[in-house]
Amino acid sequence: MIALMFMILAIQVASTSEFIFLLSLLELCYLVPSILVARRRSIPLREYVKTVVFRGMHVREICTRAILAISLAILLFFLVPYFITGLALFIKVALGATALQTAQQNLNSFTVVAPGPLDAMFFALTSVVVGVCEEFFYRDFLFQVSKLSKRKNVLISAALFSIYHIITTFNVYSFLYLVAYYFVWGVILAIEKIKLRNALIFPIITHALFDFLTYLA
Repeated sequence: MIALMFMILAIQVASTSEFIFLLSLLELCYLVPSILVARRRSIPLREYVKTVVFRGMHVREICTRAILAISLAILLFFLVPYFITGLALFIKVALGATALQTAQQNLNSFTVVAPGPLDAMFFALTSVVVGVCEEFFYRDFLFQVSKLSKRKNVLISAALFSIYHIITTFNVYSFLYLVAYYFVWGVILAIEKIKLRNALIFPIITHALFDFLTYLA
């Protein structure tokens, strides 16, 4: 079931923003492991979520750090094109122009056909669903069940995060093109969580806002 969800979510889709939102709901499966952790520890789900997301911080502290999370999302949004350009240049120099062209032609993407006035709303909902679900799995559950060091947890979660996003990229050149991008993205979100009191709310904000800005771009 999970493998099938990965395939459906990552594959190229040409559809409406409403359909993309419906596909994103499959990511709710990502919440199941965290729910099982809460049950195993006999912690009420509401209390578990509140603890993981906010870490007992006051509203003022949350708002202050949320500004940092928002700023990070905006900064990354403007820096990512340069990072991707650098990756493209590396592939072109190391493997040739043909390899780069093949990589770019096989990238996973969503294409909205005939966008309507409600697209922004559905993109926002999709971004929130994806941000919440993926952060709970990659930056909460994996860290909760692992007994490794923080550094290793960051690297492992980032590696799994990148594998998930490239799982339907069957072309080796596209794999090389994307793996670095998603790995770095995963590392940034993990470090953000650790540095900001281990509160999941901040990588959720950064992840969701970045995705929303990318959808609109």
